[in-house]
This record gives sequence, C-alpha cells and structure tokens, in this order.
Amino acid sequence: MRKLYINQSSLKTQESAVVRDEQRQSIYLLIGKWGIAADSISAYNMHGGLVAELKQLSTGLFPKFDLYAYQHKVGTVSKHIAFQNELTFVHGLNWVIVGNQLKGDYKIYHGLNLVMSVKSGEYNGSHNYKELVISEIEDEPVCVCLVAILDHWAHRNQPLKNRIASRLNPGTNLGQVQYRITSCSDEDHKK
Repeated sequence: MRKLYINQSSLKTQESAVVRDEQRQSIYLLIGKWGIAADSISAYNMHGGLVAELKQLSTGLFPKFDLYAYQHKVGTVSKHIAFQNELTFVHGLNWVIVGNQLKGDYKIYHGLNLVMSVKSGEYNGSHNYKELVISEIEDEPVCVCLVAILDHWAHRNQPLKNRIASRLNPGTNLGQVQYRITSCSDEDHKK
C-alpha cells in the first residue's frame, strides 16, 4: 500500500498530470482528453510504457468508458444519476466506487476489500491535490485513470449543484426583497 498524489488543477484543465509518491518521485504520467467518442485518458510509467487507459465509447449525460490495463480490456465504467453521493460500478473488475462529489472523496471496493481511497487535500503545503491510497501496486494505473474521470464528472456537475443548493438554502445567491408601502387616501380607493 502506498500513497500517490495528483495535482487537481491539471486534472480540471485536461493537461498532462504527473502522479507522484510521498517522496515526490514521479510514478505515472496521465495524459489525454475526454468529451467526444474515441477520446482517451492514458497512464504511462516513467519509462514511457502505456500501463492503463480509459477509452470513451459514448457521450452525453451518461458517458461510457472501456478500461484497459496493459492494453487488455479489464472493465467498463459509466456515469450514473447521482445528487451528492456517488455510486458507480466498474463492470469486469467488480469494483464499486462510492463517494461524495462535492468533497471529491471516494473509496473503491472489491467486495468488502478496499482497493483505493481518494481524498482532496494538502500535499507539501498545497491544498490543490488528491491523495490516493491504493492497496495493491498492480491496481495503481487503473485507479489513476479512474480518479481522472471521477474528478471530471464531479466538476462538470458543480454548476447544477450550486443552483440546486441555492434554492434549497434560502439566503444564498438571493437578493433581498424590498417592499414599498404607500399610503393612499379614501379618495384613491374610490377611483
């Protein structure tokens, strides 16, 4: 089990992201984009070898991705309806992803066994990182790709969640209502 770190801002902008360990050593390079069919997110080791890939199969509200490890298909993941707590299945690996999109915290389980936990937080004084604690080293490349797409789904839904939250919580994003009372005489009522 080891901890890996990814800069969140590089995930949001779909730039290349370097995945580092606790000693700040570069472990993986995550590159790619998503949004249209046939796009992909790829994880490379530091020797240039492709170790994992997410290939986008469909677009729309519930996009679907095939998941590859060492160029062999190992599963499929797709977005499901969620408000705050996320529940996603990785078919083929029999993994369940549960978490909170607003916080960016997730856990992946295989049965009752924890595969990975993800927390948004601080790394070397910066608050803009995701910390991945992965149980098995051989699962790291696949987990890194999954974190990229989970982060994308979380940020893509933020505007909708902010609008819903403002309606559920009066006093946020709502201007003050002003009432103006005018006096009128009996003659005004007769007109």
